[in-house]
Amino acid sequence: MSFVQRLKDPAFVIRGCHLVWKTSSHEITSAAFDHIWRDFLRDGHNKPDWHTRLGIAYLMTLEWNKPFFINNPDQLWKFRNDIEDAFEQTRRKLETLEGLYLGSASFDLYADLVKGVYETWSLKPSIRMTGASKLLHFLIPWLFMPWDDAIRRYYHEECKHTGHQIGDADCYLEFMRTCNDIAAALLEKCRCKNYRQLAYLHPAYAARGDIRTIPKMLDECNYAWITKGSRW
Repeated sequence: MSFVQRLKDPAFVIRGCHLVWKTSSHEITSAAFDHIWRDFLRDGHNKPDWHTRLGIAYLMTLEWNKPFFINNPDQLWKFRNDIEDAFEQTRRKLETLEGLYLGSASFDLYADLVKGVYETWSLKPSIRMTGASKLLHFLIPWLFMPWDDAIRRYYHEECKHTGHQIGDADCYLEFMRTCNDIAAALLEKCRCKNYRQLAYLHPAYAARGDIRTIPKMLDECNYAWITKGSRW
C-alpha cells in the first residue's frame, strides 16, 4: 500500500504525528500560533481576526524561511508588502473559503477559489510556492495544506499529475484534491463530523491542550515520510 493510501488510516496518521512530536524542536513561534488559535479550534470561540492572523503568519514564515531571506535580503524588505498585497487581492475569496474544511464533500465547488488564491500568493517573489501554501495554512488552518519542494514532487509523481508544471496552481489544486479525499476518509473512519475528535489523539493536546487540524496532521506525516525519510 502506498504512503498516500496509508494516510487514510487514522492510526497511521497518529503514529506519524507522535514521531514528529518527539523529534521536533517546538519553536516559540509555533507555540504563539497554537495559543492564538487554541480557543477557536477547541470550541469555536474567539476566532482571531485577519490582522492577527496575518501578523502570526508573517512571523512564522520569517522563522521558517530564514535561510532564504538571509541569502536574498532584498526579498525580506518586500515580504511584508507582498503579504499585504496578496491578502487584499484575495480577501473576499478567503472569507468565502473560511467556511470550507479539508475533507468536505463540497470541495470541488470551491476548487477555482482555492486555485486562484494559491496562484495570487505564489506569484509574489518573496512568497513563492512553498511560502504561499504555508501562509494560507496559517490563515485558514483547517483547509489549506502546506507543502515543500520534496512533498510537491512526490505527490506530482505518485499521483501521476499531468498537464501542468510541478508546483503551479493546477498542481497545488490536485494536491489539495488528493488531501481532501484523504481527510474525508479519515473523518469517515473516525465516525466524526470534524477534526477535533481526531486531534484529541495528537500528543499536542495531551501536552498543552492544543488542537491540530487535519491539514496540520497530514503535513507532519508528509514532512516526516517524504522530506525527512522517516518510517513508522
